[in-house]
Amino acid sequence: YASVNLLNNYGLYADALGSVTLTDTLVKQVIISSVGYAPKKLAVKDIAGVVYLDPQPFAIEEVIIASGRPRKPKETVVKPKGHQDTSYLYMSSTAFQYAFLVKPNAPESYLSALALPLMEAAFEAEGYPGVFTPVTFSTLIKIEVLDNVNGKPGANFSNFEQLAVVTNKGSLKRFDIELSQNVALPAEGLFVQITILGKADESGNLLPNAGYKLYQDEQGNTKTWMLYCQPNFPLVEPPKGLLTFVRQPFYDNTWQSINRPALMNPDEKYPDFNIPFGYTIVTFK
Repeated sequence: YASVNLLNNYGLYADALGSVTLTDTLVKQVIISSVGYAPKKLAVKDIAGVVYLDPQPFAIEEVIIASGRPRKPKETVVKPKGHQDTSYLYMSSTAFQYAFLVKPNAPESYLSALALPLMEAAFEAEGYPGVFTPVTFSTLIKIEVLDNVNGKPGANFSNFEQLAVVTNKGSLKRFDIELSQNVALPAEGLFVQITILGKADESGNLLPNAGYKLYQDEQGNTKTWMLYCQPNFPLVEPPKGLLTFVRQPFYDNTWQSINRPALMNPDEKYPDFNIPFGYTIVTFK
């Protein structure tokens, strides 16, 4: 799942075997990177086989594990509060990253589960204008946790990483994810980062996906068109929802607030939006 920056404002991710399929012959160079390794820039013509990255460990905060008698935790559940109004919808694409703030409700609090609100409709487009239609999907995502730095996502908080296949099979309007381990919440809270790795097959394997389509404009110039990849998320105005940011790591790589829905009305002035994610916290007294 190393990231492959195509240096054209797009990128994609290697699958579980480290395999990547490039379909755009205009791509001449790539930068391959992964947490814990030094990035490597290569000319595509020079890639003849396996590319190895050099380890570059990063420091994480010390964790103290206390032993003692097992204690029964108290559970606090924050439910996702979604809607199905496509006028207030945010559309995903391969490589999009979301971050939302989770704060503890007491000392010794741990994040144990997530709940994603899903939009049933998708904006399926191979070009403009496209249409909204219900689409069944399976998408592989990666979950990580980041520092809370003055109310914005910071660097990796820990080496926690988990993969999950998000699907709306069964007409689900939410998707629940049990974390593989409880994640300790610092007093200032942390940001949960969700990376859209791409579409998955029936077995949960990442499918080859360039993330964009090439087309010719009226002047004959080659242009790119972003291909969307669910899940799509409902938008709500603050203070509803969790403090939410989004970024496109291969385009800008800076965290931005969501200040407009996918289909914007040019005559309307929009506030910043949040996404009403849900989560479960366990607290040990």
